[in-house]
Amino acid sequence: MLVGCALAALLLFVLGNALLGVMLYDDRADSLDTAALVDGNTSANGGDASAEEPQGVARYADGDTIDAMSYTYSIATSEDGRTIFGYQIQGSSAAPIELLEVAGDPVGFVMKDYVFYIVSNTEDGFCVQSILHADGGVASIYRTGDVTVEDIDLDGSDLVLTGADGNVYTVALGGTE
Repeated sequence: MLVGCALAALLLFVLGNALLGVMLYDDRADSLDTAALVDGNTSANGGDASAEEPQGVARYADGDTIDAMSYTYSIATSEDGRTIFGYQIQGSSAAPIELLEVAGDPVGFVMKDYVFYIVSNTEDGFCVQSILHADGGVASIYRTGDVTVEDIDLDGSDLVLTGADGNVYTVALGGTE
């Protein structure tokens, strides 16, 4: 009899969990398409925006922007004349909301896994700033170097910098090296 009660309790437990799992199942997660969150790469020849690893390249000289997470990200001039990296709601004509002040003369920016890397030239060379657009997101200097950068691109997990000297330099993204 004790075995029968234990089996009945086990059966109720298993069926209860199955019923609860069916009731709490959210099928919206199955249809979520990461590509809908990242609207793509707006540069002429940057990396493809993939559903698995959201990415994009935007060159300042071309006026490129990146659309992601319902926002348009860009490098712009603020009302007080500073060069900023900011965002606005997609389709809005409002001025971008500042995320950070660009350290020097902007070259462009890339997005890799929703982290933005802004490349600029300073008096001493180049500066790569990074920021994750989120509550409490803080901009930081990611890398610096003594080369003047003329172009940027994205190759997998590497930021590719083309220097004024004609050499190509790579900066690994996402690590703490």
